[in-house]
Amino acid sequence: MGFGGIIATGIMIIVLIVTGYLILASLDYSVDAASASLATVRDATDTRLRTSMSLEVGAPSASHVDCNVTNTGRTPIDNVTAMDVIVRTIAGGEVTGCTWLPYENATALDRDHWYVLEWPPVTREGLYGLGPGDTMVIRCVFGSADAGDSLVEVSAPNGVKAAGYYRAI
Repeated sequence: MGFGGIIATGIMIIVLIVTGYLILASLDYSVDAASASLATVRDATDTRLRTSMSLEVGAPSASHVDCNVTNTGRTPIDNVTAMDVIVRTIAGGEVTGCTWLPYENATALDRDHWYVLEWPPVTREGLYGLGPGDTMVIRCVFGSADAGDSLVEVSAPNGVKAAGYYRAI
């Protein structure tokens, strides 16, 4: 009966050491993953804080309106074709309609869309970007929507927004 208890105790100590190591290794991995996630969120927030845009709405026509989008921040806005353009129609002080305009690379479409009249000069990684201080001109086309008094809102891929109001002619 002498050596059986000692051997069992030795095996249990080895199992406890291995289990402790596995717990510490998984805890280390979890902390690393959480730290990486927080760093990603911090970087995205930092980029968003250093990014700003302005939107100047030109004179509208019956079917479209041209807008100057300027990057007034300190960081470039990547992939301007991924921007969201939303037009809210206003009548009597109330929003009466809301239309999301998709980006289309064609000018002669009958449906609601937007396209770029004057591209910004910056390209990075094969995508058009809007560098600090750069301006691009976009055209919002209303194929079926009423181009009445409206608020045009442009949102960059990182969530920064700019808006401009115009009165219908």
